[in-house]
Amino acid sequence: MTAYLRKLKTKLQFKNQNFNHEGMPLHTNIIDRTKVVLTHSQWAHVILGSIIIGTILGYGNYFPVLNQMHYILSIGIAIIGVGVFKVLQSSNWWRSLGKLIVLVSVFVGLSYYQTDLRIIHFNSYTSYYLQQEGEYLGTVVTAPEKVNLNGQEYYKYTIEIHSLHPYKDTAKNDYINAQGRLQVYSKVSTTKHPIRLGEYAVVEGTPKSLFLSKRKVVLIFAVDI
Repeated sequence: MTAYLRKLKTKLQFKNQNFNHEGMPLHTNIIDRTKVVLTHSQWAHVILGSIIIGTILGYGNYFPVLNQMHYILSIGIAIIGVGVFKVLQSSNWWRSLGKLIVLVSVFVGLSYYQTDLRIIHFNSYTSYYLQQEGEYLGTVVTAPEKVNLNGQEYYKYTIEIHSLHPYKDTAKNDYINAQGRLQVYSKVSTTKHPIRLGEYAVVEGTPKSLFLSKRKVVLIFAVDI
């Protein structure tokens, strides 16, 4: 009986040692997993949030940022905020936070640059002012001359555009950055103030194509100046 109990005790000790030995790798894996600050999916979300922020910031330099865009911008900031919170929970948080800041700065800068570049390209090659009613603020760059169109007298001159107030519900009382030139035909009878070369002018109306061919010069009938 004594020999049997001794043998059983030895067997139990052996099993306990195996259990501890097999448990150590599992414990090591748990420790290793705690070192993973952000998963690949979370890093991808941080990149997406950075692109959203840079794109909206670049867009806002030229056009009004609508309420819907403010919501999207808040989502992008919240995504990055979650990433920062996760990083601060790590043991080596300062190094991970540095990587996160560099990553966010790079993608915000790239998306901002690309958006700005695309808008400039669009402004340079697209007559997007056509049919857009509004107020155009610009500088008179050619001396006005009187011309006769369909039996009515007009002042003909050109302005260099600085900003535009489009008559839209989404841009109430907002002037947006604009560039380009407009050739203006203003009725002599409705022009309230003299037109002088080099002075600022506010022209109200709707630009139209001057000719049927593809030309960048546009025609606008001015109501006021």
